[in-house]
Amino acid sequence: MIYLYSSTVLSFRRKVKTMALRILKEEMGFTTGPERFRVGDTSYPLGIVVFDNEKKLGFCDGDFYTIGLNKSLMYQAKDGVLRDIVRHELAHLLTYICHRGDLSHGQKFQNTCRRYGWGPSVSRAYSSIERENETTTQLSHDKLLGRIKKLLSLSSSSNAHEAQAATVRANELLLRHNLSTLGVQEEEEDICQKRVLGARRSNGKFHCIASILKTFLVYPVSNYGRGMVYLEVTGPRANVLLADYVAHFLDQELEILWEKHRRENPNLR
Repeated sequence: MIYLYSSTVLSFRRKVKTMALRILKEEMGFTTGPERFRVGDTSYPLGIVVFDNEKKLGFCDGDFYTIGLNKSLMYQAKDGVLRDIVRHELAHLLTYICHRGDLSHGQKFQNTCRRYGWGPSVSRAYSSIERENETTTQLSHDKLLGRIKKLLSLSSSSNAHEAQAATVRANELLLRHNLSTLGVQEEEEDICQKRVLGARRSNGKFHCIASILKTFLVYPVSNYGRGMVYLEVTGPRANVLLADYVAHFLDQELEILWEKHRRENPNLR
């Protein structure tokens, strides 16, 4: 799974964080703060990530108390669809917290949804943005679309300042109302993050691989979750994908070399 970072992604994450905390407080009845929520006597962080994946629109990572949303939701999902997907992942997170790591769509998850009056639009597994949008009623955006089209026409202006200002404004409107990009290509490059290895605890091999991966122009870091440690790398997409391949190769190759030298030197530590 590749996580994405850019100025647009950060704006979307702030919007989703506000939406999620409001749902936790107003619909689920939990005490919330700027970054956390309380279940019983325990306070939990709430992380939001944006990812790139063709097969899923959202996920819940209980070990890191994080919900993830597909990048495509930034522009293509209607507000009602986005809110239901956030509710769905929050239901997973609460079920995980209350039932010792259960992230399935089983009876416990269904009971959580019913507890807060959430129907099938939340409890079922969603399939595609297009299908979800078709089942969600939303007011016409004809006037707004007209404004965005006008701004996009200005974005090709020969006046560099005017073109940049128009592009930024159009992007803000698109993001705020979750509309289609209308075929416009994003100019900013996403910074990507990916978990490349996981283990029960950090060790010398982890540190060795992390040091080697730095030569592939990525930034490796160890991220500690519930009973696990992950080696994550951040950088441009091509570098991250190459580092992911190299990390798995090194993980296997170093094990082979270690076993070989341990047989030759039984006292080796």
